[in-house]
Amino acid sequence: MSLLEEIYNGWKNYLFPNLQIEELAKKRAVICVNCPKLKSNKVCSICGCYIPAKVRSPRSKCPIKKW
Repeated sequence: MSLLEEIYNGWKNYLFPNLQIEELAKKRAVICVNCPKLKSNKVCSICGCYIPAKVRSPRSKCPIKKW
């Protein structure tokens, strides 16, 4: 899967929630909220992704391997 597809899937799942994806997103979001790399505007300072969408992309990975 390409990076563009991962981004698309994350935003699609953000805009149109799915129960399974939401469970995954909650687990990932807890990790991100406690990460010092998360900026106040919910953007990762390492990869530049908007975290509410990235955590909803099942194939995406944390750039520092936290999930």
